[in-house]
This record gives sequence, C-alpha cells and structure tokens, in this order.
Amino acid sequence: MKGVNYCWTTVKILEYFTQTSGGVITFQPHIGLITLHEDNGDDKKLLLGELAALAQAIHNRIARKEYEHTPLFPVLMISLFGPQHGRILQANFEKSGNLQVHKTKCFEFNKKNDKDMNRFLCFIMSKPRVGLKLEFPDQDDNSKSGKRALGRSDTDEEKMALKRAKA
Repeated sequence: MKGVNYCWTTVKILEYFTQTSGGVITFQPHIGLITLHEDNGDDKKLLLGELAALAQAIHNRIARKEYEHTPLFPVLMISLFGPQHGRILQANFEKSGNLQVHKTKCFEFNKKNDKDMNRFLCFIMSKPRVGLKLEFPDQDDNSKSGKRALGRSDTDEEKMALKRAKA
C-alpha cells in the first residue's frame, strides 16, 4: 500500500526465571518485548508490527521443548512509535488457540512527562505473576472497583519497581 510503512524492530527481549536456593534456574513462559515501529499508532487499532512481534515471540516460545506442557504464554510489550509516542500491550496466548491482547491508549513523549514515563518503567521492570490466572489488570478482582485500568501502578510490586526506577 502506498504511503504505509510496515517496518518494525524488536530491540529487547526479556526472559524471566526463578532460581532456587540450590541454584536451579527455571525459565518462565513469560516474555517481555520492547519494539520500535516506523509508523504512527492509533488508540483504536493495533499496528501490524505489534501483532507480528507478539505472534513471533509466542511462536518461538511454544516451539521450545521445555514449554511443551505449558498451557499459557503471557507477553508484555512496550511499543514505541512516531512521533515520540508509545503504549503498553499485554497479550496472553493459550494453547487452545485463544489470543487476548489488551493495550493502553497512545502516550505522548514529545514533552517532559514523568508520570507516563514512570508508568512505562514500572511495567518493564515488574516481575510476572506465576500461575494459570489471566494477568490482565482489568480482570484483577483485588481492586476496589473490580476493574483496574491497564497501566495503573498500585500494587506493592509495582511501587517497588517505581522506586528502583527512580533510584
């Protein structure tokens, strides 16, 4: 299509693991991605590069032998695009074939914006939850309203990540 640029790059892949006191390391199925896109984002639509990067990361994870019995593959993505915008995506793929993707609105970073930058840092520095429960914040029943907005950092773990980011 004329005038449309579908170029994207995954600049960082984060893998999470746990380590026992005996030194045994177990990798978790969770994946973190930071992607750059040569396109402008839209609050109502996903970019092709966002969906492609999510699908490729999930495909690569499913193909690994150590995850053959893992039913759930969560992905956290920080998506950055022009001009100086970004958003946070959370995806969850079940081996049954169900892919859920949740995204924030597009945030602007063309002016100093510590609040939104801290939100992004909290998400990328947070540790994944372990278990079969879906990890999307709007499905978290621990909040007062029963819904929690994607990107809101109010858990103790997220507060600690924010403190580490500021240090």
